[in-house]
Amino acid sequence: MDTAHDYINQYNNNKAIFVVGQGAWENECKADLRRLSDVLQSKGIHASINFWGFDIPHDWPSWEKQVVLYVPELL
Repeated sequence: MDTAHDYINQYNNNKAIFVVGQGAWENECKADLRRLSDVLQSKGIHASINFWGFDIPHDWPSWEKQVVLYVPELL
C-alpha cells in the first residue's frame, strides 16, 4: 500500500489504541502487536501501541482495567 493513499489520512483522523499485557500467556500477543506496530509505522498510520506490565495477564480483570482506561479516550 502506498503511504500516500487516501485511506492513510482517514485512519489518522481517527483514533486506534492497541494494548497487550506482558504477563502470563501474552508472548504470542506481544509478538503480534510488535509486528502490527511495525506495519502501521511503515505505512504512516498513527496508533497508540501500549505494552502493559509483567503483572498484567491475559484475563478478564486485566481487560476490565484496560477498558476503563481506554474506552473514554475513544469516545
